[in-house]
Amino acid sequence: SKMGSIYLTGCTSLESFSLNDNSAKLLNVTDCSSLKRLTWSTSLESLIHDGADAIEYVDGGYVSDFNFSGKTSLKQINGLGASNFNVSDCTNLESMGHVYDVMALNVSGCSSLKTLDIDFINSSGETYNFDGCTGVETAYFNNMGAPCDFSPLENLKIIHFTDMCSKAVTAIDLGTNHELEEVKFDGYSSDVALNHIVLSNSIRI
Repeated sequence: SKMGSIYLTGCTSLESFSLNDNSAKLLNVTDCSSLKRLTWSTSLESLIHDGADAIEYVDGGYVSDFNFSGKTSLKQINGLGASNFNVSDCTNLESMGHVYDVMALNVSGCSSLKTLDIDFINSSGETYNFDGCTGVETAYFNNMGAPCDFSPLENLKIIHFTDMCSKAVTAIDLGTNHELEEVKFDGYSSDVALNHIVLSNSIRI
């Protein structure tokens, strides 16, 4: 039968859970202390995971608030959609697939992360926090809608911007990203407000 809420609270022996029920809106895995793999293909309204501190792998559909801040067990996210995406201080997070529909992004302290692939919603209210992301070498940003401080990405080598059509972004400053080797724009809108780019060699284009 179809369920609106799924409670697995205290299932301490559960190691893997996969959800494919389109009617489920709430998933609660609180205190599932052995849970390592969590996957869902649906759109959730709420994901509760307090005490599920062994989760290593997440492959999701959509959830409005994805807050895994401080979950040091997390190693891989295969991709998901989230308006609020917070994996701050997930120091063992090594791989993060395509993350979409993002309004607020916090990957601060993810020192093991090598690649970012983020699809934003082109909103001037978007927020980004890359503090401590010293391992990131490649970044793909689509539909970025607000000004951004890229300076924490100090080892960034490749950055791609696609569908840049924001009215709020007038400049992109990569002047402190001294390891940059490639900057690329695709799908650049003719009426975009962006009028200059600063690179690490102080050349403005």
